[in-house]
Amino acid sequence: MLSLKLPIRHNTGWLAIPASLLLMFSGCQTDEPAKQNVPSVSHHSASELYDEGSPFHKIFTSEADFVILTFFDLYCVACQQSADNFKILGERIPVAFPDKKFQVTGVGIGDTEFELGVFLRKYALGYDCLADPEKEFEVPFAIRGTPTVLVFQRRGPDCQEIYRHEGRFRLDDLEQMVTKVKEYL
Repeated sequence: MLSLKLPIRHNTGWLAIPASLLLMFSGCQTDEPAKQNVPSVSHHSASELYDEGSPFHKIFTSEADFVILTFFDLYCVACQQSADNFKILGERIPVAFPDKKFQVTGVGIGDTEFELGVFLRKYALGYDCLADPEKEFEVPFAIRGTPTVLVFQRRGPDCQEIYRHEGRFRLDDLEQMVTKVKEYL
């Protein structure tokens, strides 16, 4: 097991802390599959979506039928492991649904513009991404950790969450997401 040694006060020596415990505080979730039956927690009204001071306005700017959001963090190992599948998501969705308009946007939770740039240079996702150093998207979208993938469907002027995946995003999860979106067509 990888341990980190940190100095502690009163000259009592070094304290060994397993690296896995440090990940608990970094915002990164475990590699275990997320619960698939998480109820929808997000419904955003037109007033939120079109208020220029709202974080939603930064994301819901197009007239897409569906909006897909990927939330990640540069320092999250599960996010780095999911990055290739995030890229495939951005490529596959337009092919799977050629008659629908999709907007795919990434959000670097807690990442500055510089950190987001580092992530995107290493993992070219192929879609627009926003830096969120102040974590302003965390509460409104009920982000409990990274990585998280959300899918919203436009219903008139409003958007309703129809899919949520928390934790490492695998190809099987992408297939489940596509199946879920097809239910709403």
